Amino acid sequence: MAKIIEIEPSVVMRGDFKIELLYLGCGEVGQWVDGADESDPVMRYDIFRREEGGEWEFADSEAHYTQIDAFSPVQVRQFAVQWMMNRLYPALEAGDTDAVGSAINEIENTPHALFAQLHASQRAEEEIAGSFGAVEGLSARPSRSPSLSI
Repeated sequence: MAKIIEIEPSVVMRGDFKIELLYLGCGEVGQWVDGADESDPVMRYDIFRREEGGEWEFADSEAHYTQIDAFSPVQVRQFAVQWMMNRLYPALEAGDTDAVGSAINEIENTPHALFAQLHASQRAEEEIAGSFGAVEGLSARPSRSPSLSI
């Protein structure tokens, strides 16, 4: 019997735009099927625009891929989709297709490990701040922070 793992999509909305980060797989959408799917499944994403009637329509007809591991923790995937929205939203809102293309290229080439590292760094910062409260001059950020920011 094949092992089936459900991989929930991560969604973020801002203004009239929505991004869904999902795994398609060989089974039902969101199911990874042992033996049928690739051994290292990665997430893809769709960009939606809210139409005048309130319905969500695809903003484009392209397939967008990432290097995000489908088996990564939900929190890392949610962090990644928020980061993606932060990169795409200004260009989408402005209707700047060149900037959208540049952001999509950046997203497709960002390694999964960086999202995991950034998420862990943000969590550590929140835990330190929670433990010590707001202390003027105290920074919980690492001295060498990753090149990407949320």
